[in-house]
Amino acid sequence: RKKEQVKILVYLFCVPYLSSENKIQEPNMPKKNLTYETAMTELRQILLDLQEQTVNMDDLSNKTARAAELLTFCREKLRQTEQETEKLLHDE
Repeated sequence: RKKEQVKILVYLFCVPYLSSENKIQEPNMPKKNLTYETAMTELRQILLDLQEQTVNMDDLSNKTARAAELLTFCREKLRQTEQETEKLLHDE
């Protein structure tokens, strides 16, 4: 089961980022100090922990939920950046 969850996280991590027609819900996490880089660093650490099987069963659900929140945050950040870039290019 742990291997399946690692595969799911790897798949989610590698899936192409959202197209402009997809909409995602806001993650349930504090955004005050969260940046794309800190979210990606935390995601990489979670993935590494899962791959090395250092996560106990009690924490597995929490780690998986946190990874999903971080993925949502990163995808939204990328979508916003893409929209802002497109707007700038169209305004010129």
